[in-house]
Amino acid sequence: MKADQRKLRYSVILAAFTALSFAASTAAAQEVANSASNPDHLVFEGTNGPGEGKHVVLLAGDEEYRSEEAMPMLAQILARQGFKTTVLFSLDENGNVNPDAGEHLSHPEALDSADAIVMSLRFRHWQDEAMEKFEAAFNRGIPVVALRTSTHAFNFPKDSKWARYSFNASEESGWHKGFGRQVLGETWVSHHGKHKVEGSRSHVEEANADHPVLNGVGICFVTEDVYGANPLEPSTILQRGAVTETLEPDSAEVDAKNNPMQPLTWIREFKNDAGNTNKIFTTTMGASVGLLDENLRRLVINAVYWGLDLEVPETADVTLPEGYLPSAFSFAAFRLNLKPKNFIPGNPKFKEAAFGVRAPKKPKAKSQSNDNAKGKAKDKYAVPKPTPEAKGKLTVDEGDTIVLIGAGMASRMIHFGHFETELFMRFPAKDLTIRNMGDEGNTPAFRPHPGRGYEDQYAFPGAKDLLPKELQTDSKPQGHFETPDQWITRLGADTVIAFFGFNSSFGGSEDLERYKRELDAFLKHTLAQKYNGKSTPQVALVSPTAYQDLSVKYNVPSGESENKNLKLYTNASAEVAAANQVLFVDAFTLSEDIYEGGEEYTRDGALLNDLGYRKLAPALVNSLFGPGEVDENSRSGIHAAVTEKNWAWMNDFKIANGVHVYGRRYNPFGPDNYPYELEKTREMTIIRDQSIWATLKGENFDMVAADAQTLTLPLVETNYRPSEKNGVIDYAPGKVAETKIKVPEGYKIELFASEEDFPNLANPVSLAFDNKGRLWVATMASYPHYRIGDPMPEDKLLIYEDTNGDNKADKETVFAGDLHIPIGFEINHDGVYVSQSSSLVLLKDINGDDKYDTKEVLLSGFDDHDTHHAISAFCAGPSGAIMMGEGIFLHTNVESAYGTHRATNGGFFRYSPQRKKLTRHAQFKIPNPWGIAFDDYGQDFFLHTSGTKLSWMLPGSVKPVYGVNMEAPDLITSNSVRPTSGVEFVSSRHFPDDVQGDVLINNNIGFLGAKQHRVIEDGTGYTTEFRHDLFVSEDLNFRPVDLEFAPDGSLYVVDWQNALIGHMQHSARDPLRDHEHGRIYRVTYPGRPLVEPAEIDGASVAELLDNLKLHEYRTRYRTRRELRRRDTTEVVPAAVAWAAKQSDDRHKLEALWVIWGSDNVDSALLEELLNSDDHKIRSAAVRVLRYQPQLPNQRDLLLAAAGDDHGRVRMEAVTAGSRGDNEGGLAILAAAEAKGIDKISEATLKTAKAALSGEILLSEGSLRVAAPKHLKNDKKASQLYAKGAEIYGREAHCGTCHQANGNGLPAAGFPPLRGTQWSTGSPERLIKLSMKGLFGPIEVSDIEYPGVVPMTPFEHILDDQELAAVLTYVRNSWGNRASVITPQDVAKVRKEIKGVTGMYLPASLLEEHPHEG
Repeated sequence: MKADQRKLRYSVILAAFTALSFAASTAAAQEVANSASNPDHLVFEGTNGPGEGKHVVLLAGDEEYRSEEAMPMLAQILARQGFKTTVLFSLDENGNVNPDAGEHLSHPEALDSADAIVMSLRFRHWQDEAMEKFEAAFNRGIPVVALRTSTHAFNFPKDSKWARYSFNASEESGWHKGFGRQVLGETWVSHHGKHKVEGSRSHVEEANADHPVLNGVGICFVTEDVYGANPLEPSTILQRGAVTETLEPDSAEVDAKNNPMQPLTWIREFKNDAGNTNKIFTTTMGASVGLLDENLRRLVINAVYWGLDLEVPETADVTLPEGYLPSAFSFAAFRLNLKPKNFIPGNPKFKEAAFGVRAPKKPKAKSQSNDNAKGKAKDKYAVPKPTPEAKGKLTVDEGDTIVLIGAGMASRMIHFGHFETELFMRFPAKDLTIRNMGDEGNTPAFRPHPGRGYEDQYAFPGAKDLLPKELQTDSKPQGHFETPDQWITRLGADTVIAFFGFNSSFGGSEDLERYKRELDAFLKHTLAQKYNGKSTPQVALVSPTAYQDLSVKYNVPSGESENKNLKLYTNASAEVAAANQVLFVDAFTLSEDIYEGGEEYTRDGALLNDLGYRKLAPALVNSLFGPGEVDENSRSGIHAAVTEKNWAWMNDFKIANGVHVYGRRYNPFGPDNYPYELEKTREMTIIRDQSIWATLKGENFDMVAADAQTLTLPLVETNYRPSEKNGVIDYAPGKVAETKIKVPEGYKIELFASEEDFPNLANPVSLAFDNKGRLWVATMASYPHYRIGDPMPEDKLLIYEDTNGDNKADKETVFAGDLHIPIGFEINHDGVYVSQSSSLVLLKDINGDDKYDTKEVLLSGFDDHDTHHAISAFCAGPSGAIMMGEGIFLHTNVESAYGTHRATNGGFFRYSPQRKKLTRHAQFKIPNPWGIAFDDYGQDFFLHTSGTKLSWMLPGSVKPVYGVNMEAPDLITSNSVRPTSGVEFVSSRHFPDDVQGDVLINNNIGFLGAKQHRVIEDGTGYTTEFRHDLFVSEDLNFRPVDLEFAPDGSLYVVDWQNALIGHMQHSARDPLRDHEHGRIYRVTYPGRPLVEPAEIDGASVAELLDNLKLHEYRTRYRTRRELRRRDTTEVVPAAVAWAAKQSDDRHKLEALWVIWGSDNVDSALLEELLNSDDHKIRSAAVRVLRYQPQLPNQRDLLLAAAGDDHGRVRMEAVTAGSRGDNEGGLAILAAAEAKGIDKISEATLKTAKAALSGEILLSEGSLRVAAPKHLKNDKKASQLYAKGAEIYGREAHCGTCHQANGNGLPAAGFPPLRGTQWSTGSPERLIKLSMKGLFGPIEVSDIEYPGVVPMTPFEHILDDQELAAVLTYVRNSWGNRASVITPQDVAKVRKEIKGVTGMYLPASLLEEHPHEG
């Protein structure tokens, strides 16, 4: 969107119109008094008028909204009405106005005689003299008129004597949340509107419409967005702010953000430390361009009259001074090298001045000769640069900002840093700022991101219509993450280097013309921008690199066909670039030249590895900027500094857990910490720029000292309420906790390891056994994610051993200690695969010391928008391919040699190490799949945690379509609990015979233990029958999250051990989230002998093959893994010969899997098993066939399977067919349909057809829900009910715990909503508990619930309309019948309980609103 350009156009036109309208007026009615003798401030001596004798001091000091321009204008208006006015500024050491000089206030002595203060400040940390003057004036009881960012006017270190003024001050300071909250009524909360996209329109608060401050004030419209605000009581709200769709004055209002509207303007009184009372006026409007609005100016002038107890004029004269032409608000828009007098409207030097950028904080550098290390602002925009000719090189000026955008070729540079290192070294004296905004999956028009709305998935106006139909699907993203243009504008880019073409090239020649139109539109849009506020950017376009043929060494594409397409798209890109006079770099040819070196420069043929990027960097810089020399002696130091800088930058642009930072879960807790974390991250990134500059010059730089000067993060308060019954803050020691776990008769559970003996065992999340029988555990104490400023994350992979045979761990080895959120891992034949936020990495121990030596980023672009939804629950299938689950809200885009893999909102990936191939295995409409397990026949099953479901994978494993997710039927028939995490099939002769094949399901909230269910074949699919609880704990911190059978047949269980686990109920930074505890338990059945562990590590191939006949699934699992590690030329013929000796098809299937794991196939064995008498064997064989496209008869064999007598075999054929060519795939589907499709297969067939035909299926959730009969005659009630049904079903809302049928999950501690007075009784009580949340013991329908898990507070998640709708739905569903709750009812209660903090206790609510009858 051209948000900034629209805003600037509107501002300039309106200002010009205003100036012309009053050209004949006496706009400069008064002279500046003593401007020569007072160079550091402005004084306007008032003329005759009602303000005569009163002195108003105006304080200018914010970095974005141009208060240095606005305050002189307001001062002139006030002076015309008799007030003496003085304007004070932030000045640099040269006496120039610099809003970044937050420590400075010019001429604070003026405050000694101030009768009123008008302030427009942000994050000031003035020196003592200025603060003493300010505090003395304030304590005299003078009025304060505060604009826009003044709610967060001050920011002092915690140890400062002025710390209580800080916007994030602690309760202990005496002014919780500082001067803003305690005095003005509010501190910084959030951008409620979308910054630089949505405007603000005022609505008068009807009850206060006659207040004199509103005299003559009509509707205000400003382009600064609405702030979130909830003024401290008592306050009188005068105006509320409606969010508008655009920055145009006639723009429509955004209904979803305006119910309720946020307070925009309010007044209050404050009794200060001296006992005097200040009158306070606050508005969150007030940018210099916003004050072009006559009504806003009048509002501010009226506030001064009101504050001074003067009669407020009926219509105050607020004529603009002639020549007032304010700058667009931006961190890159203050005017350089100007004195205070130059900011008087109409001053010619103002219009001539160049723009500056927000200067970094001054670090304490050891070398004082380095001006740039001190944060010196540079005149970087003085000369506009022309766009280069098509064959010209890019130019570099001192202080330039270079932004990289585009797809994976740019994005993956972050992992290696060589291009930036080369660029910095080429221009060591230029003090460049380089920011990499590349992201896998991007195209010129398509920029998918889960944290911004549907329309903002597209890069510029009209972009969506230029894309293929599939990429126009609404994938339901949500949030306030900035658009690409907004990011680039905030960065102030002088040069944009774009990397596009790879993703589009897979469209082949048929899509080439469409791509050219898309690219042309992108270039024209980019060349029309002025990201730096002054000139159009230099733009360069870089093509993709070529494929390197690695097919001789690995089973990966040779690149022959792919390179034909890439060459087509490279040539097309060159053509479009030339037409737009943009520099084009042919990286395709550059890379081909590099490949002549004969080494491996890519990891899969397509993606450059470290060596590839290192070789490409100088060639790429030469092509972009021309040849040059570098000092090789500094390379390692610069590379390390670049790596450090990019770590900070990625914690801004790609911060993990973004759903809480700027996404749909930002409220209610995000505003308490994330705006400040982002601010600190940006400060630390700038400091690391300075470190690079200093290193380039050979100067020392004290980064620790510089970091110490950055923003102090606010303390987040816990909302957890411990009580005698729910007191879980005191953690029980491991041996005590062990006694609180109950198991059925005959079983035993005991502690294997705890944090008491092994402090590294903090927050264990998953486990696995290696081929030596040792236990591996992943821990992630940094969960939910790293916080900027903390020590670097040290999450771990640990190895535990019991060396003395006492069933207790006594040896710990740290395999990896520098990880971040390893939420999934799998030990494989070639190393350990680990989830690392947005990447899949491979750790290898080269020297055998049980510590990793190399870390390779295999693939990146996996989404970590919610870290506990990121790729996790790793589990290898029969071939060794790794299955990985990811949850809702995510928008993953991964590039590989096989194409671009796009995935949305829940599903599974499959990664084949042998072929380095990733596929989207299944895409379901599920929240968070946190457990995957295979049965003896290779059928995969999974849990999805918030949905209380165990589901079968096969029905959804058709070819996925972007933005479309299938339903996942539940196999659990009773004893449902949530949230589940960790699943394992019982396969151990140590456990009783009758439980073999049962499925175990962990649960970690409410019911704290594992449910055990029989798994029963049911036609095509499966069903289950509850057997018993295998273990359940009374330790309220017990959180079982993973489990696996050991080589001796015992069962090991991971205990996350945490008091707080809910992410919707508590802040991500809640101080009571534990980062120290963790346990491992071991479950046995003492009445039966343990299993003799099979020899795996070091066993011969013949011994390993014989292991495949053993009963234990995990023994066979680890044996197959070991065989994949062995020489294929030995394993494959041995497996074929071994299979020929077997009479049991189950054993032959194991041999087929071993051969498959060696990346081979024995056609005769495969076809034999495709004709087995056992449908389970035939199904498994079709699954193998699916992955053998090289077989010439694959299609014929799939057609035969599609006509099989058993529905499961046919379903395997359908899912395989959906991923083939259209003609062959549709023929396979037709054969299956002709044979017969049962109910369970209908959705699979329908989705497969849609995938092959390109049809986009609508989600079943889009169907409208009909209101019950007793509401149908009430149109408004029916509409509320229908809307409420949709809200009830949203992920992590009501239905998650209370279930779609309203019955709740009593076994897990979640009460029903059906047939209870809590639902149908007092509307006011129901509104209160829904807004503030509920915590503590509660009785529902004669059943006592402990209430350990808090109910989510929806006060800041749902507006009045939404809350009324969902509560109306609850009160009138499942046989409930009660009065409708209206938005007005909700608004009334919201106002009444605004000051209530924390969650309600059921007992206290019942005292206030007892049940009737």
